[in-house]
Amino acid sequence: TITYNFTVKNRCNVTIKDIRVDDPLISVNPTHITLGANQVDDHTFTGTYIVTLADISRGYVENTATATGYDPNNNEVTDISDDPTNFADVDVENDNEPDDPTIVPTPNIHVYDILTPNDDGLNDHFEILGIESFPKSVVKIYSRWGNLVFQTTGYNNTNNYWDGYAQGDKTHKLPVGVYYYVIDLGIPDVENIFTGSVYLNR
Repeated sequence: TITYNFTVKNRCNVTIKDIRVDDPLISVNPTHITLGANQVDDHTFTGTYIVTLADISRGYVENTATATGYDPNNNEVTDISDDPTNFADVDVENDNEPDDPTIVPTPNIHVYDILTPNDDGLNDHFEILGIESFPKSVVKIYSRWGNLVFQTTGYNNTNNYWDGYAQGDKTHKLPVGVYYYVIDLGIPDVENIFTGSVYLNR
């Protein structure tokens, strides 16, 4: 999950009332606040986002929110959010204030599609880069006939990996050929599953 905390500052020289924050990505605390001239609120508006498979594949989550309020004459006042850590300072609204989107990197995985367990130090086990970021992951390997040949929870590339043997039997080298993997990242309430094939050669 990503937790967003919004800081809202009234840069006007008059009071702005009924200020709310709208975000297309998340549900933000619906409370409305009032800020006097140059007052700041940094604790009212928050929201939580659950990372999806698409976010993981893309490698980041991009988000922009909008603050809306009303001046003493009931004229609407709005401003697009800015990420203070992004110094590109893109001015979407042409109001001489930056409006950079907030970009949060997400853990990503890369699955290698070849396995050559010949102890040459290259592709000796089924490598899934970044899988350690998902300690509840479940990895299953199937033969071309649909037989489950390997399964584990908490897959990692150090000591809990598939190296071309049948599950629990280091005397049974699996034959050369194409195998199919199912990787469930183990994120609750979200369908985060990768599938594909890996070629085993010796």
